[in-house]
Amino acid sequence: AGGTTIQDIKFANSNTAFLVAGGKFYKSIDAGATWNLKKSFTGVTLYELYCFDENEIIVAGALKNNFRSPHGGGTL
Repeated sequence: AGGTTIQDIKFANSNTAFLVAGGKFYKSIDAGATWNLKKSFTGVTLYELYCFDENEIIVAGALKNNFRSPHGGGTL
């Protein structure tokens, strides 16, 4: 994930996974073999992911910066 420490990683199923590293949110659809940057947040450190399924995700960051996506990380 670009040399940044991975803070959290969650698998929604055997293929779909999400991770946060620094202020960046990534998604994998091949069991973590490759990662695609979905969103980069300026001035926000992301710490945790809550993954309810491959579509419903909550990303939690510092200073109560929480982001929700009902679209598999397509929108946060």
